[in-house]
Amino acid sequence: MEKTIIDSPPGMLKPSLNYGLLISVALIILGLVFYLLGAYTSSIRSWLEIAVILGGLIYAALMFRNEVNGGYISYGRSLGFLTLSGLFTGIFTGIFQFILLAFIAPDLMELIRTETIIATEQLHITLNPNISSEELDRYVDWGLKFQTPFWNLVQSIFGWTFWGFLGGLIISIFIKRNPKPLEEV
Repeated sequence: MEKTIIDSPPGMLKPSLNYGLLISVALIILGLVFYLLGAYTSSIRSWLEIAVILGGLIYAALMFRNEVNGGYISYGRSLGFLTLSGLFTGIFTGIFQFILLAFIAPDLMELIRTETIIATEQLHITLNPNISSEELDRYVDWGLKFQTPFWNLVQSIFGWTFWGFLGGLIISIFIKRNPKPLEEV
């Protein structure tokens, strides 16, 4: 009786860690450039971050499929890989943001808090022009509770994991490639 060895798919932890680090480096450089330009809270930076994460995820998925998986990948495996890459991206960028906001540029945290106050007030006044100042203060206080370096770390981890998953849902449709069935000889 002949034994056959079933090849298991290669692990995705190390490649997702590597690509998560690569995407994080690009996001950190982008953040530093905007910080040095004095536009860290710019909406342009936010849009560029989304473009970087999606471009990085596409690159990571294609490289993982072609170099690690021999040119084939299922939809589910691609989605899992991209979500895991997003998680690592969130961890690395979150740690950077924590260090930046807590130790390097605490004044930037104050700017973010100020912009949170303005955005919260504008949103609630737009939604309810008759809002009382007490209610408005309650909403602002609640929003400010989540504007600390620690909460930015947590938001980074969950946010980039979400983008990895969301991007993975779409990207995986286009990069999945199942092996062709073997023909009978």
